[in-house]
This record gives sequence, structure tokens and C-alpha cells, in this order.
Amino acid sequence: MISSLQTKSPQLYFAFILFSTTCRSFESGVVASLMGTIKADLHMSYTLEGIVASSPDFGIVPAGVLAIFLFQYFPAYRILVSGQFVIGGAALIAVVIPTSLSLIFARALGGLFWGFAA
Repeated sequence: MISSLQTKSPQLYFAFILFSTTCRSFESGVVASLMGTIKADLHMSYTLEGIVASSPDFGIVPAGVLAIFLFQYFPAYRILVSGQFVIGGAALIAVVIPTSLSLIFARALGGLFWGFAA
């Protein structure tokens, strides 16, 4: 199994990066287009709206430094693929418990794992 991952790794990484970027772009577009509704439904202030909008950056910024350490101890492909399941779990939590904090957490975690892919 590991040898087959190593021989196909350039194609797998490229496919993963395309998939991850597509998901991230879709998520950004959905949140941006629905920000007025999200702001009204969650009774957010202008400041909190800005925090929600910039929350992916909370994850993207430390991703580079964390990736240096994580990829030394764990196979990169497994971290990247596992990250998609973590992002999915965080998104489900944000759906089940729709608060501004859960939305910020889910978007920051998505930014972290998307930053790993980048």
C-alpha cells in the first residue's frame, strides 16, 4: 500500500490540491454570498462579521509552520486526506450548532488544512 502511494504520489497530491482548492473556493463563495443572511440569523455585529469573514486566515497563517513539523513525522498525503474528514466534522458541528463561534472554528480549521495543501 505504501509503495503504491509513493509511485502515484505526484498525481495524488495534484488531485488532492485541485479538490481542496475547489472545496475552499466553493465554501468562500457560499459564505460570502450568504453573509447578509448569516449576519441577520446569528445576530452578529459588524466586528463579528469581519471575524467570520477572515477566520480562514486564522488557520492558513500557522499552517506553513505546522506543516514543517507534521510532515516530518507523518506522511503528507495521509494528513491532507485526513484533514478533509476533520473539515467535514467541523462543518457538521457548525450545522448542528449554528453559532458564530462554531462558524469561526469550522472556517479556521478549514483554512488550516487548506493551508497544509497549499
